Amino acid sequence: AGILAAMRWNPHVSFIVAACDMPGIQEDSLGWLLGRRSPGIWGTVPLHPQPKRFEPLLAYYDYRSRVLFEKLLQKGSLRPNHICKADKIETPMVPSSFAQSWRNCNTPADLLTS
Repeated sequence: AGILAAMRWNPHVSFIVAACDMPGIQEDSLGWLLGRRSPGIWGTVPLHPQPKRFEPLLAYYDYRSRVLFEKLLQKGSLRPNHICKADKIETPMVPSSFAQSWRNCNTPADLLTS
């Protein structure tokens, strides 16, 4: 809902979405996301190698992907990982050198693990 709200507020802007519980985000990983932009691709939602899952909350969304989020909402879904099924969204594997950027921390103990 937050991603869609931002897209509705400023419909001609593309976004890098970053969750607040990913303290290890590296600048180079954001460059990698932006570097994946190409004609016909409306977003990049990386696949984390461990555990193999899509990471829609550290991802790049072209402004045109708004229609995909609108369709999800019309279907009653607020789960951004469902956007990965769209043809216009690419889902590359996170390079191992950037995996730390996609590490999720929900407790103080999570900060202490690798």
